[in-house]
Amino acid sequence: MSSEDGIPEVLSADVAALVDTGGFKFSVYLVRRDGETEHGKLALLGGRKDPADKGRILATAKRETKEEGNIDVEEDTLEPLIVLDGHGRGDPRGVHRTSIVFATELLPHQHRDARAGDGASELLLIPLANVPLDEMAFDHARAILALRKKYG
Repeated sequence: MSSEDGIPEVLSADVAALVDTGGFKFSVYLVRRDGETEHGKLALLGGRKDPADKGRILATAKRETKEEGNIDVEEDTLEPLIVLDGHGRGDPRGVHRTSIVFATELLPHQHRDARAGDGASELLLIPLANVPLDEMAFDHARAILALRKKYG
């Protein structure tokens, strides 16, 4: 799909996979990007909607979390957090990308085999308060700020 200016429009899902580290303090899984775009920067788990998702953005979120971090999430635990609708701002790929960011609190069995997957050089579990906003890819720093507001 393309917008009026001919620039492709892309819908994606990103997931803030959170781990309660005790005392209502949370850490979040982030990937260090291995791809050409935003190489070396940190990002939430996620990616573009695929035809295999059958038009369901929750299916996209679940699939991408598994592909990028080998983390299993259930669709009914994915809670909408923020919509990132930068229309070119924050996304250097030359597309109008709209991303729905979901948050989910993981149980131990869901991330016991967590590891970097597609498009990631490493998978990191970082305390939410310590996520370096200036190292975030795209406009994912906005999602981290929304997480901090909600989860402290």
